[in-house]
Amino acid sequence: MPIQQVFALIALIPGSAMVLTEAVSPSVYLAQTPPSNLTQTLESFGYWQEVCRLQVEAEKYVEAQAACATALQLRPQETDLWITQSSLLLALAQYPEAIAAAQQALTLHPNNALALTHQCRAYLELNQPGQALSTCEQALQLTDSGDNASMASLWLYQGRALAQQQDYEAALVAYERSLLTNRQDAQVLTYRCQAYLDLKQYSNALESCEAALNGDSSWGSASPALAWSFRGIAHREQGQLVPAVAAFDQALTLNPEDAFTWVAQGQTLEMLDRFEEALLSYNRAVALQPDWSEARVGQCALLNQTAQYEAAMAACEQALAGNGNGDWGAEGAAAAWSQQATAYLGLDRPQAALAAINRAVGLNSEYAAAWNNRGAILARLEDWQGAIASLQRATELDPTYASPWINVGRLQRRLGQYESALTAYDQAIALDPNDAETWANRSVVQWYLQQHAAALESADRAIALDERTYLGWYNRATVLVSLERYPEAGRAYQQAIRIAPDSADAWTGMGVVLARLNRYDEARRVLAKALELNPQQGVAQAAWRALPPLTRPGQ
Repeated sequence: MPIQQVFALIALIPGSAMVLTEAVSPSVYLAQTPPSNLTQTLESFGYWQEVCRLQVEAEKYVEAQAACATALQLRPQETDLWITQSSLLLALAQYPEAIAAAQQALTLHPNNALALTHQCRAYLELNQPGQALSTCEQALQLTDSGDNASMASLWLYQGRALAQQQDYEAALVAYERSLLTNRQDAQVLTYRCQAYLDLKQYSNALESCEAALNGDSSWGSASPALAWSFRGIAHREQGQLVPAVAAFDQALTLNPEDAFTWVAQGQTLEMLDRFEEALLSYNRAVALQPDWSEARVGQCALLNQTAQYEAAMAACEQALAGNGNGDWGAEGAAAAWSQQATAYLGLDRPQAALAAINRAVGLNSEYAAAWNNRGAILARLEDWQGAIASLQRATELDPTYASPWINVGRLQRRLGQYESALTAYDQAIALDPNDAETWANRSVVQWYLQQHAAALESADRAIALDERTYLGWYNRATVLVSLERYPEAGRAYQQAIRIAPDSADAWTGMGVVLARLNRYDEARRVLAKALELNPQQGVAQAAWRALPPLTRPGQ
């Protein structure tokens, strides 16, 4: 090889300028005896080759660059040296340069399995699975079947490349071949866990991640943080939300700079209705990776959940501004438009919300959540027919989705169609029996239908699911008033007031109960509070007028 080509390849290596006085520091000799003739040593290929090899083996990769470059300058025809150089560049994550160095080895020795293995791994890290598979397959054909360690590595790389091509079943076969050498290999077990996740085989994924965390600690390109993160996803997808959060916490303790895990934790906390904590997770992900579109959308969604609509609008606009990386998640950019519509609706701009949600369903007509939001927006605009059609579309797209049925129930109740509303709430409860608000809403329509016992049972179920449900306590009190069980009703209104002290309706109900119990002075004070909170509260006004006049002392 012309020496100019060698220099061109060496020039690809950052920090490869040769500083000879540094390269012969005593530490690189290790157990060797210092040479007597330093000049001869500096011109000796064998010396620089050995220094290069020893420093690579000691994982002193930055220091090894100068020694390896000097050895290549002195003897560019050494196949093994190019392979060492390729290994060094892989360790430094300089993957194109690693491929080039391995190619030099293959030019000298076309059937060198190790050079092909290095190329396979580099292509893998560059997310070029086709080339990775091609070089891995060549390496597998050339590698001695008795070389268990090399075969295990190649099957691992083969599995990862197949996973990049979304051929997860074939990837699992490759991982199993790799594990034949060592069933405790933490790196292989972690990637096998990931493949099981992609196949939605969550029990198998959890088992594989647990095996990785209890394995031999040979993590390679994986890590215990990655295994904990995958374990969290496996827990979450099986509905084990609290263990999922604990697993994500473990992952983030080990690697707090992983934006992916922060987003996964945020999604899980959101499912637990721990919105403030979820928002912190999304904020952290955005701080780490400001251009990640999906993280921005998640941040926007949590700001909507916490009624911070101006901030939500800003986050969604950032996501849609064109500065993101285009990684939107499963629903694409439609998710950002849907969340922007929610923010507009929260800001009482329903026409702007409708324009945004139309963009969402235009981009992704199969997006059930967007159709659900469209139904809610059209209901705000009193387009009842359009609202029902959008909500029905949402239920058709995702028959397991409870939220559209809840919105149908609200809409039918507003239209006075209580039987239809009850049917809709029953559908929602069949899909999600643990939503307190749905049970509370169900109690309302049962009350309108004069099914008082059933209405009380629904309100009690809501409270059992969430003792902080204002609507559950308020509806329970209202039903108890209808049953003339005033002391119990009063206690229920007190609970509602504790949860929502600014609710004029709860203060009004309490005042009515006190009046029914002939506690007029207390009723007067409570109704005065209700009218202070809302001077237009009609029931409070009527109850106030119905109170007997104040009695004066001596009368």
